[in-house]
Amino acid sequence: MRNKLFILTAALILLLGSYFFISQKNSLAEVHINKIIDGDTYKTSSGKTIRVLGVDCPEIDWEKGKGEYFAFKAKEFAEDKILDKKVELEFDTEKEDKYGRLLAYIYLNDSEMFNLQLLQEGYANLMIIPPNKRYEAEFKETAKRARREKTGIWSKIEYYQDQVEVISWQNADSYVNEIVIVKGKIESTYSSDKVTYLNFSENYNEDFAVVIFNEDLIKFDYNPAEYLEGKEVKVLGKIEVYKNVPEIVLDKPYNIIVVE
Repeated sequence: MRNKLFILTAALILLLGSYFFISQKNSLAEVHINKIIDGDTYKTSSGKTIRVLGVDCPEIDWEKGKGEYFAFKAKEFAEDKILDKKVELEFDTEKEDKYGRLLAYIYLNDSEMFNLQLLQEGYANLMIIPPNKRYEAEFKETAKRARREKTGIWSKIEYYQDQVEVISWQNADSYVNEIVIVKGKIESTYSSDKVTYLNFSENYNEDFAVVIFNEDLIKFDYNPAEYLEGKEVKVLGKIEVYKNVPEIVLDKPYNIIVVE
């Protein structure tokens, strides 16, 4: 009995020791946030800039005083949660980006990861940039849940349905240079080493298509070419023309939704 108790105690100590080591390795800094630049970028009291990992909030154009859908709400959410507070930073493989910004997962005093809260509440979409992929699975699952529940940014298309024309893909060539919502079924898809095409017709070289540059696939919690094929969708964007074919270039995952 004593031997079993000793073995269990030793195992518990080893487990706790491993956890402490991992925590000490990953949580490397405590900082005070004293400025919110936008939903995903902040300043510390020591003057360092933090760019949160795994997410991308809508952009704010400070020169024009305008923001993308939910941009100012994302900023207000960050102000409410972390402004003038101490937080813990956890770093991944890369600690800084080329601009000298700290790349971090942020933890509040209740041990919740703030990055995940941004995704969960719909203030950001996914953006996993290698090699910083430690929590990729958790981030994708959280983004998927927000997308399915149409939380925050995922309500964008429903919001714009009363403000822009909702058209069939067959009429896209009549709306060149206009922002519209296009409805239709994705008949086929194709991925090259640079671009993913979502085709609304068998004549994809002549008819309307949605184009996703593969560098933007890091923002999706799914593979668009696989998941969207055969589905009815609505896509929001500006109709452009490339080689005489109308198209929408899709760089935001919440600008396309599946019609249930």
